Amino acid sequence: MTDINVAISIYLIMLFINSIIAGLFLYIVPLSDNASARVSIRYYLLYFLFVALGFSSYVARTFIDFNVSVFLNNLFFISAAYCVLFGSYWRFNVRRHLYRHVALIHIGIFPIIQTILSSNNADLIIARLIFSYANISLVYFYAIYVYNKLSRENNQPVILINIGVVTAVLCFLAVPVVYYVSEDATVFASMLLLMQNIVTMVLFGCIFSSFMFEIIQRYKTISVIDDLTGLYNRRSFMEQTSKLLKAAKRHHSPLCVAICDIDFFKSVNDKYGHLVGDVALQECAKSLKNNTRDHDVVARFGGEEFVILLPQTDLSGAKVITNRMCECIAGLQFKANKQKFQITASFGLASLTQHKNLESALKSADNAMYFAKENGRNQVRSEDEFMQPKPEPEDELS
Repeated sequence: MTDINVAISIYLIMLFINSIIAGLFLYIVPLSDNASARVSIRYYLLYFLFVALGFSSYVARTFIDFNVSVFLNNLFFISAAYCVLFGSYWRFNVRRHLYRHVALIHIGIFPIIQTILSSNNADLIIARLIFSYANISLVYFYAIYVYNKLSRENNQPVILINIGVVTAVLCFLAVPVVYYVSEDATVFASMLLLMQNIVTMVLFGCIFSSFMFEIIQRYKTISVIDDLTGLYNRRSFMEQTSKLLKAAKRHHSPLCVAICDIDFFKSVNDKYGHLVGDVALQECAKSLKNNTRDHDVVARFGGEEFVILLPQTDLSGAKVITNRMCECIAGLQFKANKQKFQITASFGLASLTQHKNLESALKSADNAMYFAKENGRNQVRSEDEFMQPKPEPEDELS
């Protein structure tokens, strides 16, 4: 075996191994709870499978009929390109399957035309290469268009996929150029396998990295969002408030914090059950969120207690906002066990810029909230309205 044949064999083995490894890595991507993501991964898996089969059929020309090899080779490559496209559809929950799509016509006709061109005139290799890679490249470019159209923002996964697909297209287009310059079949075969190895590794890296980026973003979201209400959790609120407090003191701008506690929430759970209580918490959270501005921060502080951060807002402005929240919560209606009921909430306000630290402001807002409960509940009180220290919590205040 000549050195050139050895090199081509090594390229083929590398390609096969790269495709298998890529498939295995994508197979273990932990997105089993997302049906669309699972289908998307399967399409990407099929891409690497078809690539391996395509080059296996290319090398098999020494064992099988040449035209059969050409047909299978082009069939697998065009199918691989469409797998990238349909994988992109399913990434964004567009439920389109390849076997139900008009693309099947293209997949069926393309290898037939290539086989006819090959059998009628073997000297038209440049024309066949241009026709072949032009068709495949168009599918890849359409995949880029679909991915960018369906993505809501130009984030890292989109950029990665764009880089991967553009690199693949450039590598494909380089093959006929190299053959046109060298006119050597061995150089062409070597270049073809080398470029496909590059394409396989780049596309795998981009696809896998984009999935991992989304997984990291998902866990990041879980770490800052309360599962039940969809609001920020306590940890996230404390981090955001610390930054905003520093900015407020630096620019001498007002910053207020409000604590909201649902009145008699324990009675709701005891009488109607915890599932109904969860619904009440969710609706209360929606009311709070719907009555805030884009730069306000709303979080669930624990149990039935919520906290609202109001940047660039003094106590008088905060009272207007929280009174509106209080009225909206009082207007909510619930139904359980064929009974209708309503809930109310008590609010306490404090100005953060008047305190040395966040803990002090939260304590003052908490005292104001208990002052509201002592004076009838379903109302807003601020720290400047009471003089007595926070009373010990009692059952009727829960």
